[in-house]
Amino acid sequence: MYATEGGGFLLLLIANTALTAVCSFVVAARNAVYSRLALVAGIVINLAVLATFKYDRLLLPLLRHNPPDWMRELLAFGLPIGISFYTFHGISLMVDCWHNPDIVRRRDHLLNHCIDTALYLSFFPQLVAGPITKGRMFFPQIVIKRFGEIPWAEAVSGIIVGFFLKRVIADNLNELTLPLTDSRTYAGTPQYELLAMVIGYSAQIFADFAGYSLIAIGVAQLFGYQLPANFNQPYLAQSITDFWRRWHMSLSAWLKEYLYFPLGGNRRGAARTYLNLLIVMGLGGLWHGADWKFAVWGLWHGGLLAVERFLGIGEPSPGPIAVARVMLTFFLVTVGWLFFRLNSLNDVGLLLHEFSLPWRPLDATRTGHTDAVTIYVLCAAVLLFHLPISSIGISYWAKRSKILWPMFLGFLVAVVLMASGSRHAFIYFQF
Repeated sequence: MYATEGGGFLLLLIANTALTAVCSFVVAARNAVYSRLALVAGIVINLAVLATFKYDRLLLPLLRHNPPDWMRELLAFGLPIGISFYTFHGISLMVDCWHNPDIVRRRDHLLNHCIDTALYLSFFPQLVAGPITKGRMFFPQIVIKRFGEIPWAEAVSGIIVGFFLKRVIADNLNELTLPLTDSRTYAGTPQYELLAMVIGYSAQIFADFAGYSLIAIGVAQLFGYQLPANFNQPYLAQSITDFWRRWHMSLSAWLKEYLYFPLGGNRRGAARTYLNLLIVMGLGGLWHGADWKFAVWGLWHGGLLAVERFLGIGEPSPGPIAVARVMLTFFLVTVGWLFFRLNSLNDVGLLLHEFSLPWRPLDATRTGHTDAVTIYVLCAAVLLFHLPISSIGISYWAKRSKILWPMFLGFLVAVVLMASGSRHAFIYFQF
């Protein structure tokens, strides 16, 4: 199935798998010289492959002369599906083998390790959009599976809820927020409608990515594997620091362990900590796409994290002030999502300029007025599903409610069949 998107993509995945398997096998051998060389070589080559195929638009302008024909042909290869994810998986495996060689189940048999690595990197539920699973979490699960050990209720519940979030909420919101991608529609559109679209995209990207993550986790459970949870009510976060503990948690954990800590974390003084936050989030932004708007998005979050650390307001607080903090955090996160939905940094500036102008009154005869109401209805649905959306929440309902929960799932299936939006690819497929 993966090969249907392009035979070259499959060959690249096979080559990457072979490289990662050999390097991690040598790393786990704990040879004083060769293990370190294999670790460095494996990480560098993985990053070089990612940079070559994903960041050609950013790298080509750095060349003083036109690139040779062979380089143009290589760059014309296109963006391999899932390369950002299986590259991070490969790096995770090599680093984890360095810290814990026992991850390699049979350190005297390279072929077995190659097979295990191939399963880890190409495990189809997580191949194209995560969740990012660390090597030390996945390899111990490569054991004989028993049919009776499958958590059927949790797996099916996650898949159904995921499809509802994707097909009903995210796909319908995609059509309603599409005007944001055309800067010509900004002028003349009432700011209330623009605001509805902006808020709608915050709901859309959550429903789209959380929906995919739940489907991936559920399908993996059917095969006897447990992938890490990726969301935990992120729009209830009271700070950007809290947000990144709840949003795309597998990426946050990867960046923290394999990039932030090696850079020194917060152990080298305040100034170095702020710089590390900017570096990590800036690179995390570029990981999402080969466009400077993603780097700006990452720096936006990195700057906010640094400010919160400087002011000491990163941790949640109880009481009435918590509501205000949640609203402020949602506002800051929503502003950041503009860099995802809009086509360029210039479009972001144009849209923000519209909000600085005198607000135009709503016209009930406009189609956009009806669309705005629909957006808020779908956002309300996201809010309701936002509360039990974590894998823990779904597990709780699947186990505790033997009658109401199956009826609720049946209702969701009916809604998916009758009210799905126009199909479009998962947002994170492009990363």
